[in-house]
Amino acid sequence: MAYTKTQVDDMIARGLTPFKQSVIGDNSIAITANTEARFVCDGDTYNFADGPSYMTDRWDTTNSKMAAITEYDSPTYVADMNFIWTPSASNTGSFILRVYIDDDTPKLIRTYEGAYKGAGATPKGIIATWYWGTDTGYDAKNDGIYFTLEFEHNGTVTVPTLNLYNTQ
Repeated sequence: MAYTKTQVDDMIARGLTPFKQSVIGDNSIAITANTEARFVCDGDTYNFADGPSYMTDRWDTTNSKMAAITEYDSPTYVADMNFIWTPSASNTGSFILRVYIDDDTPKLIRTYEGAYKGAGATPKGIIATWYWGTDTGYDAKNDGIYFTLEFEHNGTVTVPTLNLYNTQ
């Protein structure tokens, strides 16, 4: 991947420190079995972004999506996502996290799977990645991305947490 002189100068000026935003919500997400639910993280517990001044908050707590209009086209972004899953009854099953481009017709770009067992509240974590550049056939940078969760059983997701950072 080639960077422009401006991009390299910017990275050197900020000590090669990548952008990072940590967001913790105090909301819950009701899950209906085998139905996608939007991953909502309201940021009411904690919301802090660390990076150069032109890199403002990436997570839109109102619309529960990430966009980066001022970002370069080249970085890959990572979302370290965590939450607590509490099924309505003791069950063994799997869940899917999906990453979508928020276009007029949403585009699914990634899926990640996990599993659960039992009746108690269980912490879960997934690391998702995606690329900003338009050469991939989608425009994550300008359209934004959002996440959905789907579980095999009814339950509740609480303490939604995101750590978003770029790899540049």
